[in-house]
Amino acid sequence: MTNECKQCGHKWQSRRVNHAFSRCCPKCKSYRWQTPKPSSGTAAESREQMAHRGTIESEGLQFISLQKGTLTVFDPETGRSEEWQRNDGHASFGIVYKGHDYEFCRFYIT
Repeated sequence: MTNECKQCGHKWQSRRVNHAFSRCCPKCKSYRWQTPKPSSGTAAESREQMAHRGTIESEGLQFISLQKGTLTVFDPETGRSEEWQRNDGHASFGIVYKGHDYEFCRFYIT
């Protein structure tokens, strides 16, 4: 019996006489070879599925500086300065500033 991996498209014949199906694909080693790969969609669709992205203004923060991929802002609610590192496409909550994603790094008590 011929098997076909729905992950990578590889076709092969099982060596086992008693078993019609193999445990994994011999080419890509996927154990999910019988299930089709999820469609990746467009970049815009995947961006919509990521966690919430706010802006400095929408989060009630005040801009302090931007140096070498580090965004420093002040949070008047807590009285702390915060550092956000540039990390485009990360999965957690973040801030968008000038078209780039920033992820929370640390805070300073001022």
